[in-house]
Amino acid sequence: MQKDNPNIVVIICHDLGQHLGCYGVPGVRSANIDKFAAGSLRFENSFCTAPQCSPSRAALWTGRYPHATGVIGLTHGLHANDLNPGEKHLAQILRATGYETHLFGVQHEARNPERCGHELIHRGRVCARIADDFASFLSGRKCDGRPLFAQVGFFEPHRPFPHDDTAARPPDKIAIPPYLPDLPAVRRDFTEFEASIASVDLAFGQVTDLIRASPIADNTIIIFTADHGIPFPHAKMTLYDPGLEVPLIISMPGGPKGLVRPEMISNVDVTPTLLDILSIPNPNVMHGRSFKGLLTGQAYIPNKTIFGEKTYHMYYDPMRCVRT
Repeated sequence: MQKDNPNIVVIICHDLGQHLGCYGVPGVRSANIDKFAAGSLRFENSFCTAPQCSPSRAALWTGRYPHATGVIGLTHGLHANDLNPGEKHLAQILRATGYETHLFGVQHEARNPERCGHELIHRGRVCARIADDFASFLSGRKCDGRPLFAQVGFFEPHRPFPHDDTAARPPDKIAIPPYLPDLPAVRRDFTEFEASIASVDLAFGQVTDLIRASPIADNTIIIFTADHGIPFPHAKMTLYDPGLEVPLIISMPGGPKGLVRPEMISNVDVTPTLLDILSIPNPNVMHGRSFKGLLTGQAYIPNKTIFGEKTYHMYYDPMRCVRT
């Protein structure tokens, strides 16, 4: 690994789907994320592999589908799913090649965060606190020459929709997706959801502003994504588009700025892509495909299909889909 390999910061939140202004949703307070998207590469047709938290996240970080990782349902509490012993999390792979690896906040892909391979774990749930912890770390970091990998996990906007630093808007100012009934109870619920997104946006802005103002600004890949669709009927825990749609926005040194790509990307493609960019040998039999070409202007053969699956959430509920 070269010492000048880029730093990598991946910011991931719960249950957001593509409910953002930059994805065409009106009235959402996502100004910082939208600004970031305007200066980065945004994937218009970005999907996860599973419409629930742990299976999707395990696929993201291993490049392998949920049915192969061992995480076919939730990992916390009595659910007891976990990464199979042989599965390699991206943090493990990067740490073995010389990266300084940190987890800030939430992970939900393994029963214990220590399993994922981070050198240091900065615990927390609420996004504002996590952003503060990241700020303290970055301002006090004594660089030893190793590149940084930071996994920044926000709990929001998962129910019960925390938003202590933002006030909810009046219900009549909220946009309701067309697949949901426009009823007063739905609007009240969406006001809390939107306020929690606004809280995420503030924390996201703090993290990205810190990076931009730091010594690592010119050599850092920043990725913003979520685990699955929004926590409402017809979305989360279903294989309809609103269940599998996720944001994927990438800022890369020398990469595209202000560009929107229409190709279908699955979150199982993210880890293979990062390894390809870094020229790190792929240690797993990965199911995802690198889309490095879309970031570097090189050749890329688009996915003709992407796949989604659900096996367990709170109970056995098997379903599969192929999307073209």
